[in-house]
Amino acid sequence: MFGWKQGTPSMTEKERAVRDQAEVVVRRGLKAADAVRDAGRALSVLKGRDLWRDTATSWSAYVDSTFGISVRRAAQLIEFATVSETIDRVLTEIGTAGTETADQLTERSLRPLSGLDDDQVREAVIEAATEGDGTITAAAIRRAAGRRKKSKKARPPKSLTVRVAGCKVVLIPTHPDPVFRGYRESVAAALEKLDQQSREAA
Repeated sequence: MFGWKQGTPSMTEKERAVRDQAEVVVRRGLKAADAVRDAGRALSVLKGRDLWRDTATSWSAYVDSTFGISVRRAAQLIEFATVSETIDRVLTEIGTAGTETADQLTERSLRPLSGLDDDQVREAVIEAATEGDGTITAAAIRRAAGRRKKSKKARPPKSLTVRVAGCKVVLIPTHPDPVFRGYRESVAAALEKLDQQSREAA
């Protein structure tokens, strides 16, 4: 009697079985983001408190042997949980009614926010919510995060220590590319300057 069209026959037992199975999959999928976020939170606890130390020789070995995931994947899940919590906190702060919460955003949709600090994540979320009139979409997140990544100030490369007989040479870049031309180029320029100073001192 619930036929979508008058005169349409009721579903068969086989059709009902297919429907029931499909509904289970849909419900499981709707809860997937929550489950992934919980996994990230739990991984954060395990890593933060070193609760793996009696099980494996390293964090990497632990997540591989216990959960069958790489250390990179574990880091992604932890970051997803952290970013999700930041989003929920920001949405509560701005009080946008009807805003899509982090529970409804997938891990993949939030990956563009990786690498941003808390302030940048907050700015990106507010921008994405404003763009969608209160509804945050994956596309809006991607655009907002992209603008912040482009505007991030370039940083000099990390310092490099080279040990030779009787001496330790420490190279500390002070500027990013293109001013910094590479470690080898810097060493060559330094040797040239040393030669020049030696000639002037002679």
